[in-house]
Amino acid sequence: MQYSPAQPEVLIATGIVNISDFYSWATFINSGAVAGTIDFGAGNVVLLGSGESLTMPYLGRPYGATVIDGTGTTIKIIYVR
Repeated sequence: MQYSPAQPEVLIATGIVNISDFYSWATFINSGAVAGTIDFGAGNVVLLGSGESLTMPYLGRPYGATVIDGTGTTIKIIYVR
């Protein structure tokens, strides 16, 4: 049996986008003109300004459901399940 590494997935948020599955790492990049938000649940909300990025590193356990609000901007999400 041959090992097949997980392939990254890409989402583009120009409105509200959900990552409902668990994922092991992600990078969020705001390439739009205004700030957007990333809601990790339980009151953990990050404001991602124009031109900013945020990487959630691999910690040995998965991240949970995440809601990205890119309304009025563009947030690219690159993640691995």
